[in-house]
Amino acid sequence: MADRLVAQPRTLKFEIRACRTCARRKVKCDRTPECCNRCKLAGFRCLGYEDNFVFVPSRQQNLQENASHRANAIRRDVSRQYTTTASTRLSRQLNCLPQMRDICINFALTNLFRQPRKFSPQSPLTQSWFELAAQASNLDVMPTADAIFALSAAYFGRQHRHIAVLRHSMSLYSEALTNLNHRLQVSESAITDKTLRDTMTLVVYEMIMNTTQNGWIMHADGLSKLFQLRGALSFNTELASDIFRSCRPLIVMRHMMLKKPCFLALSQWQNGAWLGQMHFAGSLYQLHALMCFIPGILSEAEILRNILEFTQEYKNRVMDLNKRIQKLVRRLFSWRLFWLSRNKHAVKVSSDCGAPEFAYPAVSVARKFSFDCLENANASVLYCAMFIALWRVGVAVLGPEFNVIEAFTSLDMTALPTMCATTDLIYPCASNNGHDMALEVCSMIEYHLMECHRSMGAFDLIYPIYMARLALQARPDLHLELSALLKWISDQESFSFAEHIVKPG
Repeated sequence: MADRLVAQPRTLKFEIRACRTCARRKVKCDRTPECCNRCKLAGFRCLGYEDNFVFVPSRQQNLQENASHRANAIRRDVSRQYTTTASTRLSRQLNCLPQMRDICINFALTNLFRQPRKFSPQSPLTQSWFELAAQASNLDVMPTADAIFALSAAYFGRQHRHIAVLRHSMSLYSEALTNLNHRLQVSESAITDKTLRDTMTLVVYEMIMNTTQNGWIMHADGLSKLFQLRGALSFNTELASDIFRSCRPLIVMRHMMLKKPCFLALSQWQNGAWLGQMHFAGSLYQLHALMCFIPGILSEAEILRNILEFTQEYKNRVMDLNKRIQKLVRRLFSWRLFWLSRNKHAVKVSSDCGAPEFAYPAVSVARKFSFDCLENANASVLYCAMFIALWRVGVAVLGPEFNVIEAFTSLDMTALPTMCATTDLIYPCASNNGHDMALEVCSMIEYHLMECHRSMGAFDLIYPIYMARLALQARPDLHLELSALLKWISDQESFSFAEHIVKPG
């Protein structure tokens, strides 16, 4: 009787029933039509597996099965020599594979803080600090122990849920932190651009990994001390000036949480010639400069809690604080007018901004805004968050009689552009409370979480969402939806600090 033909998967040479990667590692291979699961998790493409079948006689198949049983017995004897787990072996492979560094860094460059190269016409096209830092790290003598690799591996591991890469990033983080401490002890290298770059990178690493609840605040504190050691006139290089513009909001948030005045509000830090053309009227960076004055107002409000009411000192401090709040609100309103005049067609009401690929917790709002670029969206949402912070302090100190409309009526309109009549955003004089601004923040969430810039948009939403939650405590439905959105940003976008950030103000 002739042997019947049976179908069996095509195997590799020498009767190895595994892909080349798993055969080389001497681990069990779970083959799928495209690649084995182990290689898929490790980020490799299986070259040794083919999903088509070959037809062989049934007698030959039995001989092959008997041979495979004998080969398995030999493999079991050999495997007794390996006592480490598969994840440990993979971590050792990561240390030996130079291409893994390139894979992680390229993944972080294309996904972390990603945004389209479309800016407002007044804003020059520049590289981000992370791109400049990655280029500079390639020239280092020991590139495998730098902070950029640690940050990239942490982001890669969090996004792919890869435990071995995350463990590898932790070891890289400890090495980078040790190297940074050694450089800080030498006066010549303590204030260099490389030290500034690594410190900023470790701040972002802590925001992603969140090894301790306030770990990023400690690194931000060290970054602010480095700023003060360097001085306001030492940020004339491209990397240093871009790091300053990028991390200034983080330093201000750190001072907000501690409720202490920020040194960045001093005139030498506000009017530096090295700031260049980025700080024009109505720009996002000018709004960052105004943000530096909020920690001083929070500090003064904290001092008032320790002073007895109805005393003359208390009344004088309250009047002084009210003047400071009104002055900053006036500057915010004038910034808004300049921004509206420069971006007359930057925003429109849209029912569909292009939902991201992955669903996120929806926020129930009547309107949704769409912008021409992410920079204008960030400026608008940060303006609302700053207004909410000042409004909350004013209401806490002065009570219900606090009125921000007084700040608008005292503006010198002759030095300001005429108000735009076509915008859908809230006019500076149209709202007297933070509830409306919080609803406007909710209307901008969908655009920030578009797929083309979801990581950068989610990062910029963290502080405004927290301020909107504080202003919408009377709306339990929106409060719960914003809380769920913050948890989604922490889990899906890998910014773990979003769930544990201390509430400012």
